[in-house]
Amino acid sequence: MKKYIKRICISLSVLMLVTSIVGCGKEEQVKNEPKQETYSEELAKYFPSKEGIELKYFGTAEYGHTYRLNKITDNKKDLVLDFNAEIMDMSGGEGPQREDLLFETQYIIDKDSVKEIQKNDRRFSQSIMREQVILKTPITLNATWSQKVTLDEKEYEAKTTIIDISKDDNGISLVKTETIIEGIDFYPDNTYKEIKSFKEGKGLAAFEKIILLQGADENEDPTPFEFSYYLYETKSEKEVKKYYTKQQLTAILQDGEYNHDITWSPDDEFVVYATKDIPTNQYKVFIASPYIKGEVALTDEIDEIPSFHWYEDGSQLTIKFEDGTEQVITQAELNKIKNFHV
Repeated sequence: MKKYIKRICISLSVLMLVTSIVGCGKEEQVKNEPKQETYSEELAKYFPSKEGIELKYFGTAEYGHTYRLNKITDNKKDLVLDFNAEIMDMSGGEGPQREDLLFETQYIIDKDSVKEIQKNDRRFSQSIMREQVILKTPITLNATWSQKVTLDEKEYEAKTTIIDISKDDNGISLVKTETIIEGIDFYPDNTYKEIKSFKEGKGLAAFEKIILLQGADENEDPTPFEFSYYLYETKSEKEVKKYYTKQQLTAILQDGEYNHDITWSPDDEFVVYATKDIPTNQYKVFIASPYIKGEVALTDEIDEIPSFHWYEDGSQLTIKFEDGTEQVITQAELNKIKNFHV
């Protein structure tokens, strides 16, 4: 009997030893397995997270386009965002075909970077780089990275720097980058430059670059032209009530090469001014209140700056054009101005 019990004890001891070894082996195997890489949530926060969201952009020379987040693909290792866009046709049907106004952009977010890929023939409003890393971690001021890009079958080095990190009035994070490529003919100082801003939950918030305009004579060198567009966001009632003073608004209107003939009404309630539209070399007339933001154009584009005449009590404005025609803006029409934007 004792001999039988001893055998059982030995068997149990061996079983416990084997179980312990196997268990340690599994634990060691789990420890040695490489941790699966996932995309950066820090970078992902600068982009929309819901399919179907639409973003509208407006910019130079009445440019505008709508961006739609068509598809989100979460591969764990990376996050892929596919956008479809359509440029607004301001030509009244006399411009490009609709297919030439469409473009697609893809963003791939991995563990430490965001790559932008143009999926179409490049439109003038896009970057000259078909593929580029637009953001990298860490998001810190003056962080810099370089990448090789091919333009017209020639290789260049593009250098990107984070030039500003901030928050808007609602505490939403913004990051601004500048990318330069040296050694490209016809750009100022033979250097191409673009500036992009990204906003938390929105993606691209602003884009600035130089485009080259080709004149009628193909033998002439193209002309550099500053082009930009910005994300349009509706303002809350609280934001709308952040008014300008007369002095602030005057400073804004005078801060530019092409703002001219700023004329205030006698009671300082409204200001009328003309600004030059560079591509057409014509002027537009605007009117604004220092107390309300937004922009309202009251005339078509004109070739020369008109003269502005206020009634002595400020109840009416007469705009006199060089050809002798006039446009009269009454107090009732002035009071309809609800938005102002410079």
